Amino acid sequence: MLKQYAAEEALEQLDQHVRHQSQGAGVCAEELPWVAMPVKKKIGHIKSEWQAAYQLENEGQQDKYEKEAKYLYGLLREAWERAVEEVLLNNVVGRFQIDVQTRRLKVVDIDVSDYGALEVGMAKCSKWLPGHDKAAADRTPVPGAAELKTNIEALENWIAAIRRRRS
Repeated sequence: MLKQYAAEEALEQLDQHVRHQSQGAGVCAEELPWVAMPVKKKIGHIKSEWQAAYQLENEGQQDKYEKEAKYLYGLLREAWERAVEEVLLNNVVGRFQIDVQTRRLKVVDIDVSDYGALEVGMAKCSKWLPGHDKAAADRTPVPGAAELKTNIEALENWIAAIRRRRS
């Protein structure tokens, strides 16, 4: 609500959050927690974490790479979901928002290709994120770092295409 008020009043915002860590409660951090990041920052975070996964794959640490890649596919799935809220639906509705921003509907135009890319991207993430049990006979390898990077870029490109069309 504070962020919404600041935006409405054109006030500069300084993101901070207070968390509980091993040293105790009340630890301040300047960066937002994952759950509060806008989609652009989520993608930046995933790309940064991808670097470590890429390094694991290059070093031949396949088990560690696969664990990290599956984790990143989970984050990527969450980023797709946030992109639906922020980009595709232009922040018309948002989880836990008090109101519906009906004036933002004037630029919402959803093309069949938007949905197609969304469906492909989210399905790919769902296949690899933790929490989905695989059949023992399915020995499909976890996508390599290059393919994971392509999947991250697919979200970036999807967002850019929608924004270009609407500008």
